[in-house]
Amino acid sequence: MNKFELRLDSYYYKNLYNVSLISLIKIFGEKTMLIYNAVLRNQKVILIGYERSVKESISLACACAYLVYPLNVYKNLYPYEHLLDLDFVENESYIASVSNPIFNTRKEWFDLSCDISDGNVTKS
Repeated sequence: MNKFELRLDSYYYKNLYNVSLISLIKIFGEKTMLIYNAVLRNQKVILIGYERSVKESISLACACAYLVYPLNVYKNLYPYEHLLDLDFVENESYIASVSNPIFNTRKEWFDLSCDISDGNVTKS
């Protein structure tokens, strides 16, 4: 099963990564609405978590997709990506979790960059 076949309501996401909107809101506060707006507008959203665990980064990426549930954004969800596989940046829209801070320096790779370490949200 590849990452595109996994669904947010499956065991994989709900139980393994403890997807929670509350965690997303605790980190970003009122800036969560910027993420919500970007997901609704089919923009490129990157969650950068180089000081957090990969598990937490994946959970927050899935929570971003839950913001607009039941809209079908599953095809745009990339729970964990890295520099060796940059195929996802060619898409028109996505929600991606990454751990390398280099992603934050490449403004053409995102419309909205969300740092889960400190709650900063940056528009490109």
